[in-house]
Amino acid sequence: MPDSPTDARALLKRLRPLYATAFLQGFVLWYAIEKIFMRHIGINNDGIALIVVLFTLVMMLANVPLGILADRWSRKGVLALASVALGAGTFLDGISQGFWLYLLGSCLWGIFYACYSGTYDSIVYDTLLEDVGSTNSFERYYGKVQLVDSIALVLGSLSSGLVVHFLNLQSAYFITLPFVALSLLTLWRFKEPRLHKSDTPSLLRAHIRDIARAILQRREIAWLVLSLIALTVAERIVLEFDQLWLIALALPLGFYGPVNALLLAALGGGGLMAHRVKAKSRVIGAVAVLMLAASACLLFRFIGLVILALFLLILAMFTIQINVNRWLHDSLPSKIRAGASSLVITIGYAIFLPAGILFGHISHVSSIFAAGWMVVVICLVILIATIAALRVRQTAK
Repeated sequence: MPDSPTDARALLKRLRPLYATAFLQGFVLWYAIEKIFMRHIGINNDGIALIVVLFTLVMMLANVPLGILADRWSRKGVLALASVALGAGTFLDGISQGFWLYLLGSCLWGIFYACYSGTYDSIVYDTLLEDVGSTNSFERYYGKVQLVDSIALVLGSLSSGLVVHFLNLQSAYFITLPFVALSLLTLWRFKEPRLHKSDTPSLLRAHIRDIARAILQRREIAWLVLSLIALTVAERIVLEFDQLWLIALALPLGFYGPVNALLLAALGGGGLMAHRVKAKSRVIGAVAVLMLAASACLLFRFIGLVILALFLLILAMFTIQINVNRWLHDSLPSKIRAGASSLVITIGYAIFLPAGILFGHISHVSSIFAAGWMVVVICLVILIATIAALRVRQTAK
């Protein structure tokens, strides 16, 4: 926790523009109706799957270079690039009438997400160090980023239903644009921490070597890296393909918006829970067990159970991810923090590419419930890696 109430108020005041930026970047109306719009402009299921794989590939290729750019140039600047990419991708997707232009817009969205991931947590971590001299409250303040993002996603999902009802599918894209533009204004007001600039910049080759050595050669953080990689793969599968369970169980169309909002609310719930369970090894272990149990419930053909399982699964994964992210940052110097975080996520994306294709193939030739076994196996890996990381941390203390 901050040293005093005065410190807490000053820190909250400094972070408020960052929270506003996270909200505005998350208030995207077209997420809830994207697949419907893609079908509306003539993109079939194979085309949808291909777009998911290709924009994930773009995210994977862009992630590490953008993370290094954030370390060596400006993390605030990279978040500004995220807003620009989100706005451009939203506009192109909104005017699309077929596969290729929508693919281009989706690839720009992939660049947005590559700028976004690994940057907010690095900024919050360094802001705490710079203002307070301690990162004990990282889960609390980074969890608020996750919370406001989740609130924005939920409100965007619910608002999209009204927009589509009174206007049309395309309007959901265009109404998103002013909010993306406002995020550049709130970001401009944020005072960026400068800790990553405190060291003399190394040569780019040396910077990359330092990141690789920190992530791949240090045994004490190997379990953290494995847990984060498995979390990345599991989250991408669940968040990209969750609607396939709902389709298989014939959920009425009118319930998609509320269910989507419920699942997005789990992101914010994970942010709130992360602070409450930090440094409590038994509680984190229990959350990991809950995650595994929820994944097993995806194997059953009961709509209420599946919706509850998806909610608990997302909640548990993001609770664990925020805590493990903090442990990883504890082990890294500021000058490589964003780049190293991006490298771990990139490895997760690289594994997701074949895993996502395999998941789609199994769900096509058999069923989504058979493909659900992949989620169970990945969650088992997360459980083992997280428990092992907890034991390493306890031994080190």
